[in-house]
Amino acid sequence: YSRPTFTEIFIAFAGKYDSGKHHSELFFRTRNLMFKRLAVEKFRELIALQEYTLWEKYSKKENEKHDYEDDAIQIAYLDAYLSAIYSLTENIAEITTIFYAKNNLPHGFNSQMKSVVKRKDRELYDLYLLFIRQDWYSQFHKVRSETTHFGTAFLVWNPRYGGDTCRSNLCISSHRKGDKDYYIFDFGDIHKIHRGLIAFIEDWSEILTKKISGNT
Repeated sequence: YSRPTFTEIFIAFAGKYDSGKHHSELFFRTRNLMFKRLAVEKFRELIALQEYTLWEKYSKKENEKHDYEDDAIQIAYLDAYLSAIYSLTENIAEITTIFYAKNNLPHGFNSQMKSVVKRKDRELYDLYLLFIRQDWYSQFHKVRSETTHFGTAFLVWNPRYGGDTCRSNLCISSHRKGDKDYYIFDFGDIHKIHRGLIAFIEDWSEILTKKISGNT
């Protein structure tokens, strides 16, 4: 027997919040949360496997000519990984609005986070303390915004770009004011983002679980 996580407890009982008033919506949203978490895990695994393919290609056969098919596959995996995280966080935001219906929170995760941090509402204090700790989110949001809306990214192994020759790095043309012309996203950072995301979901689940009736 292993002690269940708050995320597992929340998924099991969230449908009973508010005497079943939101049972149907919460049932589907909590299941979707579980499915999207699985998607994030699977795409992270695919990225790690593709890293090995790229390492063999560029490190062991560095003097040979190469096409860009494996590079394109890795970028596609990254896009899918970031999209799954985005969908997961948007789903989390929708669930949060149900549990905090009286506070009129924005439905989008990014807007919701900014609103809670800015308002510093006493009723939202637990969420406020949670949101201000999410260092992983700014990196995720920046990389996803550039790759999704502009798509100006390519893989590099050359250290002159600030990359690491032992693994692939994403060179992204920046469209944000004040940034350099480009910046490097180290593929190793997918694991940092993932650890931050999972820790966030667990802490978020604990906060919302406290709002479920004890009779449940």
